[in-house]
Amino acid sequence: MEIKSISDIPNALFYPLKTWAEQSSGNWNILVGIGFLLLI
Repeated sequence: MEIKSISDIPNALFYPLKTWAEQSSGNWNILVGIGFLLLI
């Protein structure tokens, strides 16, 4: 994935995370759990 502008940086960071989370529901639950813990 090529970064062409500053607005592409978040996509470059989150795209691998998104593909990893979509591989299994367990990964998605881990991601949601970590996000929830960070909010507390």
